[in-house]
Amino acid sequence: MSTLTPRPATATNSSTAV
Repeated sequence: MSTLTPRPATATNSSTAV
């Protein structure tokens, strides 16, 4: 879901916070 965040999609839920 967080495609804008250039991060390893390890935890998609955590990616939203970052």
